[in-house]
Amino acid sequence: MDPSAPGSPYPACPLPALTGWDCPGCGGLRAAHALAHGLPGQALAANALVVVAALVLGAALLYWLVAELRGRPVPPPAVPAACRWALAAAVAAFTVLRNLPLFPPGA
Repeated sequence: MDPSAPGSPYPACPLPALTGWDCPGCGGLRAAHALAHGLPGQALAANALVVVAALVLGAALLYWLVAELRGRPVPPPAVPAACRWALAAAVAAFTVLRNLPLFPPGA
C-alpha cells in the first residue's frame, strides 16, 4: 500500500504538525515503498537517510550471509564510540539540512 496515497491508514508524523520541522525519519515509509517498487530517485527525494541506511544494512546482511554460507560466523561488530558520535552528528546534520529552505517548493 502506498503510504502517501489519500486515505492511507498510516498515521502522519506528529513532529511536523507540532514544530513544522521534518524529523530524520519523516518520509522513511515513502522511501521504503519507493525502493521496494524500484524507484530510487523517488526514494531519495522522500528520505535520503533511509536510502543510505537501507544500502548499509543490505551490504551488512549480504556480508553476513556469505560468511554464514562459508561456515565462518561473523561476530557482532564492536562499534567505537567515535563512530556512534559521528553517526549521531550525521543524523543531526541531515535533520537540519532537510529543513533549510535551500530549494523552493516544487523544484
